[in-house]
Amino acid sequence: MTEHNPEEVIQMDDHGNVIGHFDNMEAFFEWQRQQDEKADRQMHDRQRSITFGSKAIRFYFTGGQLLVIFGDVYSEQVMREKEIGAGSSIDEWLYTWTMSQERDRAGYCYGWWSSIIDEEPGSAHKINLWPINDEFYEYAKECRWDWYAFDSHNREHLQALYDEYAAHMQGVVL
Repeated sequence: MTEHNPEEVIQMDDHGNVIGHFDNMEAFFEWQRQQDEKADRQMHDRQRSITFGSKAIRFYFTGGQLLVIFGDVYSEQVMREKEIGAGSSIDEWLYTWTMSQERDRAGYCYGWWSSIIDEEPGSAHKINLWPINDEFYEYAKECRWDWYAFDSHNREHLQALYDEYAAHMQGVVL
């Protein structure tokens, strides 16, 4: 029987599969930094263009099915309204905004993410996203995020977005 290390960190993917064991948090953070650097080097210019106020899409396969997640990356104004509205002081807001800008430079964006399953705030790395325009986002919203309900023109547009994203991701090694 092996002794359990109480500082051990286990990294799991979105499906619950173990993808890494780390002796401590420092080792985990170093691994995460290396992963971020690899992702940053391999981002497409279109992915780099995703920033505050952008709309984006994420293609996520789960259980053999495609889940399409639509993202509204918070703009500075929206983020400020949410923070101040939740009771943050101006100093707290400025700290949050500064940290958000640092996260954006590191390849992460925070916003509202919607699919046929759920809607919630959260963050994502840009390597997992592809930009979309406001009109397509609003169309998806009208369809309640259900891409099966899209008309043929918008299904073709979704397919073209997926093809662009998939073509780029074929060369990405994380």
